Amino acid sequence: MSDNQTAILVYLGKDGKTFGPFSVAEVEAMKISGEFYRYEWMWDGQSPNWVLVPPPAPPPPPPPPTGVQGPAIPPPSSAAAAAAVAATQAASSPQTQTQAQPAKPLSYAKETRTMEVPAGKFTNPASTGTASAADAPIRKTSQTFQALCHDYHRVVAGRAVEVTSRGCQMVCKDASLAPPFMKNSQVWMDLYDEPTDRSVTLRVTLAQLNRKGEDWVYDVSWENCPLL
Repeated sequence: MSDNQTAILVYLGKDGKTFGPFSVAEVEAMKISGEFYRYEWMWDGQSPNWVLVPPPAPPPPPPPPTGVQGPAIPPPSSAAAAAAVAATQAASSPQTQTQAQPAKPLSYAKETRTMEVPAGKFTNPASTGTASAADAPIRKTSQTFQALCHDYHRVVAGRAVEVTSRGCQMVCKDASLAPPFMKNSQVWMDLYDEPTDRSVTLRVTLAQLNRKGEDWVYDVSWENCPLL
């Protein structure tokens, strides 16, 4: 193991709490025992933010049976070989090169994400010209999401509760007297939906800040949440 790997210390997070630090050797041992995959977040102390703990790799497939070979590829027939030679000669002739058209650039399909909206529940702004995001009905869910707020300098983990299409409350277990972020801070928030294994990153505003016992509670506002 190199000196650089020995110096790296890894922190693990679960349920809004931070554990560690652990050495690289300790993390590898935890992966073998399976304890590593019980955590939700990990941070190596050098990256700008936390990352989700990956799921354990599935077991490898069994080895192929010995002495079994794939079907042999037959050699091309004489007619196919003659056709290939004729095509090559035609492509290299001056007449063919003069008539050749420039190749069109390749087009790549852009992946898009669509959301199914129940018919009649929302108004299309283009059809009325007056509707806006603020006029849309507020959607709510009783589901709790894992949340991570950061500004590339500070990182706070917690739970997103009372989630709506306009915002949520983020509960952070932190016994420190000073809050990690101040009121009206604009930060990035990573939300993770564990049952569906979906995540999204949002630009949010921490509108209000309250202290409840050992928790800091932020009132978070955003434009929209694709997870709803």
